[in-house]
Amino acid sequence: MLKLYHFIILVVISFLFFCQTAISNQEYQEQLIRVGISSSDFNDLEYSSTTLTADSAFSITDLSLEKTLVNASPGAVYKITVDSNGFNIYSSSKLLLSKINGPVGVFSPGGHVRLLDIKRKGQVPAYRGKFEIVRAASSPAKLSVVNVLPLDEYLKGVVPNELPVSFGFEALKAQAVAARNYAVRPREKPYDQFDICDSVMCQVYFGYYTENTLSNKAVEETAGLVALYRGDVITALYSSAPGGFTENYEFAFSDPKTKEFPCGSKPYLKGKCDIPGFDDLSDEESARKFYTSLPATHDVKSGYYRWDRYWTKSELEKEINMSLAKLSNTKESEPFVNPAFSKTSNIGTLMDLKVLKRGVSGKAIDLKITGSNGSWVVQKELNIRRLLTKNGKALPSANIIINRATDPNGNLVGIKIVGGGFGHGVGMSQYGASSMSSKGYKFDQILQHYYTGVALGTIPVFMYQQDFVVEPIKQVFYAPQGRGNLWIDSEGVSPIRLKINGKDLVLKDPPGYCVKKNIDISSYLKTGANEVIYMPPDSHMNEGMSVKLWIEVVKAKN
Repeated sequence: MLKLYHFIILVVISFLFFCQTAISNQEYQEQLIRVGISSSDFNDLEYSSTTLTADSAFSITDLSLEKTLVNASPGAVYKITVDSNGFNIYSSSKLLLSKINGPVGVFSPGGHVRLLDIKRKGQVPAYRGKFEIVRAASSPAKLSVVNVLPLDEYLKGVVPNELPVSFGFEALKAQAVAARNYAVRPREKPYDQFDICDSVMCQVYFGYYTENTLSNKAVEETAGLVALYRGDVITALYSSAPGGFTENYEFAFSDPKTKEFPCGSKPYLKGKCDIPGFDDLSDEESARKFYTSLPATHDVKSGYYRWDRYWTKSELEKEINMSLAKLSNTKESEPFVNPAFSKTSNIGTLMDLKVLKRGVSGKAIDLKITGSNGSWVVQKELNIRRLLTKNGKALPSANIIINRATDPNGNLVGIKIVGGGFGHGVGMSQYGASSMSSKGYKFDQILQHYYTGVALGTIPVFMYQQDFVVEPIKQVFYAPQGRGNLWIDSEGVSPIRLKINGKDLVLKDPPGYCVKKNIDISSYLKTGANEVIYMPPDSHMNEGMSVKLWIEVVKAKN
């Protein structure tokens, strides 16, 4: 009996040693993002073929079989197509392999894959990470090209393309955090094969050749950080310049699924003016006073801070007729033109153009067009901008003041619109971030100015009880002041085990104890880059329970 007891103890010790060895030797996987690569004009995410090479040796793999198909030399060129039978690989116009199940993987260890069919900023782009060539959603005869890479490597190809590096280092860091947020929590996710696209429809990503030393440093000095609202990653929208007054989320966007407008609000995306004295511009008088003046707000240096457009009556009639027809026949815009406007409809003689409803920033969200043949109401800021085109270009923003030009008899002869800002105006102002950076504000202060009530911290992880599964999660994050709090939202998981910068931290609560609390872990942290490893719950305890964990390095403001 004693020998059996010793044997059991030995087995348990061996098992624990094996698990610890597995953990210590494990290569922790970084958080990856899947980016759909667009055509040169950004209009397509699906292709009949793709042609690629790499600046170092690379491989082409059938991912479904985990089988290497081609080991290629640097600079070798291959073309990949797809049909109902599978993927095909060509070399020098000669069919090399066919009927490949796919998806097809392409990877150049230590190098960069180049896509020869597209251009970015006038040159063939190169990319970090791996590529997956997958079947397109619309047709078995088309494919999509997906760049798969670690999140922060992706951001190095985003930040300098979303914000000029001349805008200031703290602005670049604020942009890095906002872009990281948007990658993790976009406003909508319409794609099945990838997480995000690479154009202004998502956020601009041009790859390795467009990286910049300063913007790369901004990504590194905000590593792992996101803006959080009550422990959840926010959708950190941003735009070029709101004109001095940001807008509530619900007054700029419709619900992606239900098309409801105004849609549900987001408490961290609340409109506000940069300076005191302007609390709400939703009435005509307040909006007119603000946008026909030049208050000294953070984005005053934007070339679009104030602008104007003028149309003769006949010019505007023509533009409105064309734009209403387009908006009424576009899936995204159709519900927001009432009544619907067909291609054969005509407003007749333009009699009036009037803003019926404004958001808190004075942004037009309901616009009424009155013509001799009837009246139409257009909703949403983007539709209003696209309605009132000038020389083929939409308005910079919907922060507009309408002025009528009349003849001596009071008849309408033209419309002049005075406006402010560029973009949707929700969330962070990029020009505002630049101005704040130049005035000595730090990136966290910039973010907390534009996103109401947010803290900065790591992306929350969720640890679930699973028997005999060892799945530690590693995060690298930057602590600007070397301070931080560990937040725990637990459903009875105890103990909770972490390793922070190599130091063990074990937290115990009574079994079944549900808790949401935070613990100061500043003694474990250092100013700069830090590492945390979250260990899984013990396999024999609290089956079915879960715990949500994150580290907050900048507290929310009250």
